[in-house]
Amino acid sequence: MAYKKEHDLTFEQTIIHFDVEMRTLFRWATNITPCITRNKPKSKIDENLLLKDIEGFLDDYQWEREQRPI
Repeated sequence: MAYKKEHDLTFEQTIIHFDVEMRTLFRWATNITPCITRNKPKSKIDENLLLKDIEGFLDDYQWEREQRPI
């Protein structure tokens, strides 16, 4: 946003210059700091069980693996 102020640009001109969406500029204007915390607990999957599942169902997509209980 400092670049926008420094060069006296409008939001539309800034969008074209940085090739970003309007929503991104509004997000930068309100809070530019990155999110460094997770809002959900970590999930640990046993690698051996995952490898067995992959070997058993080679053609499955990831969303199909997710629906199947391991």
